[in-house]
Amino acid sequence: MKTLGIASGDFRSCQDSPGGKTPSWGGSGWARIGQYIPYFKEEYNVVYGTLYSNKGFLGVECDITKRLYTPDILITQRLMNDGIANDCRHSVNSGMVVIQDIDDWYWALDHRNAAWKGAHPKYNKARNTDHYTRSILASSMVVASTPWIADMSASKFSLPTEIIPNYVDIDRFTRVEQDVTAPKLGWVGSTAHRSGDLELMRGILRQFTDDYQMYHGGDNPHNPQAETFAHRVGLPEDVVEKVSWCLPEYYPNLMSMQLGIIPLRDIPFNHAKSDIKGLEYAACGIPFISSYSPSYEALRTSWGGSFDIAYKPKDWIRAIKKYTDLSYRQEKSDEVFDRVKSRDIRRGADLWLELLRSL
Repeated sequence: MKTLGIASGDFRSCQDSPGGKTPSWGGSGWARIGQYIPYFKEEYNVVYGTLYSNKGFLGVECDITKRLYTPDILITQRLMNDGIANDCRHSVNSGMVVIQDIDDWYWALDHRNAAWKGAHPKYNKARNTDHYTRSILASSMVVASTPWIADMSASKFSLPTEIIPNYVDIDRFTRVEQDVTAPKLGWVGSTAHRSGDLELMRGILRQFTDDYQMYHGGDNPHNPQAETFAHRVGLPEDVVEKVSWCLPEYYPNLMSMQLGIIPLRDIPFNHAKSDIKGLEYAACGIPFISSYSPSYEALRTSWGGSFDIAYKPKDWIRAIKKYTDLSYRQEKSDEVFDRVKSRDIRRGADLWLELLRSL
């Protein structure tokens, strides 16, 4: 049985959850790779943990056994450290398959995003997108979460590239009741890692404070870069219910609103983004409205128009008004909850396993 190594260059470790029951990655690492570990174990000896360099070769220090392993196949993300490209090259030349998963297009980061300065060669000499480019060029292949990323990756790196969309573990989510006295309109995520997206809601949400309780799941008052959701969308702090951020395995608990919003500026970084937030909302039966992006346009087409896309402020206002009607909100809740079953985790696991078997 081959050994499959999983280690994030982003978080450095899968970070065992409290109690050690579930390997828990931050953000993208969990959604893209971490949640599939139980399925990978069906066919591979899986080692997940901290990425390390051993005499110029990549390896994984297992979070459970604390032993060092040199896997046959390594799935990783965001290898931006200085010198790590040499480790990738030596490992691939020695027979290891190094797969770089790309879920965000870091080369198009907006300066408003908290990750921009931390990944810019001018401001971070040790860890940046130049090193990231070199590490990918030295790897075996790229797995992309969206067609937009796959196209950009193929032109930039000229490596074999596969698309594996994002999927959600529907069983981890709880359906939200729609028939409530005070419906919540909200957004779930980190305000620090936005590119001026939430500011699109200024002047819009304040028109609906009598119709909805405003909500933010993922508040982080300890991060100085994370301005509050209320501030970003132009609302008084006291009209927004806030629930603090949590480890990814508990992320579904943040989904408690009756209507979700996904505002996105029309910029290349967002063109690369997947539809994962909409899938998570839908897994809770939360109808949602999104800005235009290639991923959400494609999702709306495949789901038969079961959610709204807002191209202009007036579209947001019109759509939000429609959802004040309980019967309409319930209808759309049923639709998205039914449609998201086509993006359940088992389908994603099958795509990953099919790819791994081919290597």
